[in-house]
Amino acid sequence: MNVTLQEATPFDRSVLWRIHDAYFAARGSDAGNLGEVPFYATSSFASATQHARFFTEFVGDRIRQGTIGPDDDLWILEVGSGLGRFAANFYRALLKSCGPLGAELVHRVRWVLSDYSPKSLGEAIATPGLARLVEEDRLVPALYDLRRPDELRTLDGAPFTPPKLTWIVANYVSCVLPLKTVQWRKDAGFFEQWVRVRSEVPDAHPDPAPERVLA
Repeated sequence: MNVTLQEATPFDRSVLWRIHDAYFAARGSDAGNLGEVPFYATSSFASATQHARFFTEFVGDRIRQGTIGPDDDLWILEVGSGLGRFAANFYRALLKSCGPLGAELVHRVRWVLSDYSPKSLGEAIATPGLARLVEEDRLVPALYDLRRPDELRTLDGAPFTPPKLTWIVANYVSCVLPLKTVQWRKDAGFFEQWVRVRSEVPDAHPDPAPERVLA
């Protein structure tokens, strides 16, 4: 039996995003570890090294200009941290691949590791490398959903405002946010993507009402 869960609706307002949120809430780090969500291209040591080298040059310029003090903490906010491997690799890249300045800056970096999934965030900071950074007060885990951009919170739900940010990194963001998708055709103009959501359910399903199936 085919049940329509939602009639044609703009993509960014579809119940697909409700399913999407439930998936990450349930899966946590297994979303990446089991190969269901790709992560290596953005979180590998090679990718982190390129970002760390850019960061080192950026901070070096600001130190020479006097806009960053020689002893200032360098706060970085990562949005959509997922497995947390980018942060771990970034610290390692600063120490090993960014010359004397990178090796000096690594001790001044304070990382805000944020994700909207408490399960993902908790599992990320339980890994040995990140757990050590949390213990040393060099990494702060935070819950952050870009759909509510003013609500950066600690794991216990308290509002959190980091000191002045030096840098912001958006990792898993555009691929997991409810975005509008618009296409332009030369002969017909602009079209917005709408979706109709259906699901196959057993004929003997106890309650085939769309909301029950969705739940």
